Amino acid sequence: MVRAKKGGVSVNKNTTSNQEDYLEAIHKILQDRPVVRVKEIAAELEVSKPSVTSALQTLSRDGLVNYEPYGLITLTTAGEKKAGMIFQKHKIIEEFFETILGIEEQAAAEQACVMEHGLDNPTFKRLIMFMRYHYEHEGDKDLWLKKFSDFCDKNPIDGLKAEEVQEFLHKE
Repeated sequence: MVRAKKGGVSVNKNTTSNQEDYLEAIHKILQDRPVVRVKEIAAELEVSKPSVTSALQTLSRDGLVNYEPYGLITLTTAGEKKAGMIFQKHKIIEEFFETILGIEEQAAAEQACVMEHGLDNPTFKRLIMFMRYHYEHEGDKDLWLKKFSDFCDKNPIDGLKAEEVQEFLHKE
């Protein structure tokens, strides 16, 4: 799992992107087992055990995880809700990148991890509506996705100059 930049602030109330990464990692591990250990979180996030312990203390104090030193870790009801939302945001954004934008799987996963923390709920809901529209209009999507793919092939952004971006942004 790719992590957002350390200590970054999330649009979501009261949690940093770093804390959200821990919640998401715990949520992911809990898909396979009923409890989590510090070493599993450390391995998932590629961080040290003391870093995990420090994060768990904060998350426990905030009422998002059940944690005692050297004990097993679970999410509280509030933690499950927040972790589930983070996980859903990640999956929707990743799917958008792969399906709509045609971005390679690993890059889509990495970018989704970065964006999930900064996407507010109204924007996320709009993205969900776009994805629903995309899937509900099966017959139409092949044509416009093909046209978009062709457009990208004919207009590569490698070497795109700042002036060209400015020109595009100021078109009416």
